[in-house]
Amino acid sequence: MVFVLLEGLCIWLIVNKNSYQRVVFLTSTNNAIGYLLERSAEVQAYFNLQDQNDLLLAENAKLRTKIANRQAAWYEPDSAFMFKYEFIPAKVIKNSISLNQNFITIDKGSKHGLNAGDGVVTTTGIVGKIERCSDNYAIVRSVLHNESRISSLVRSKNMSYMLCTSSWDGKDFRYLYLDYLPQYRGISKGDSVLTSEYNSIYPEGYMIGKVVEVPKNNQTNQRVKVVLSHDFSMLRFVYVLKNKHLPEQQKLENNP
Repeated sequence: MVFVLLEGLCIWLIVNKNSYQRVVFLTSTNNAIGYLLERSAEVQAYFNLQDQNDLLLAENAKLRTKIANRQAAWYEPDSAFMFKYEFIPAKVIKNSISLNQNFITIDKGSKHGLNAGDGVVTTTGIVGKIERCSDNYAIVRSVLHNESRISSLVRSKNMSYMLCTSSWDGKDFRYLYLDYLPQYRGISKGDSVLTSEYNSIYPEGYMIGKVVEVPKNNQTNQRVKVVLSHDFSMLRFVYVLKNKHLPEQQKLENNP
């Protein structure tokens, strides 16, 4: 202990009595402190990533809400339509893709404003709809479910539209198939498949996927194959899409 104190005293005397050694010491000390501060900042930034990501998701949700409401209101300058949709960010904590009936669990529930029937999307396409909620969690019926049916539109390269229904065959999680098409003529590989105006869960024109295979010679025993716009095996963050007019619409439709 005495040796350490004496060693420290010697270093202090050398540094204070010699300008060159003082400069070298201060430079080395500053470099060491700078390095430690930089590493400390990196560690702190790493642990703050979740908070930063949550802020980005919330901001993105606000922007997507404005975009969806603007799209919904283009045909009707009624202020009520300007507040039809709301996007609520959530994190995926469980996801299945290999069953006939796949479900997703997210970390938001009824206390966050979620309800059964709310749509779920990503920034690139649709995901499914909420089946049931607890206070803090929700179960989502994935579009990768053999009972899921999505009212859809095929937008061809010449900007013509064809109404149909998208569904999953229970096999490959990358693909959906189109049903109830009046004909295949006019549909080609690369055409976009979007949600239709007859869909109460998603805004009209939300991306579903792209046509990758069309039956040859109008074969009626085959269906048009669509690759989904996002990879369900990489699903991490989603947005719950609340159609604020849906309860009113359902009440009216269920009580003729």
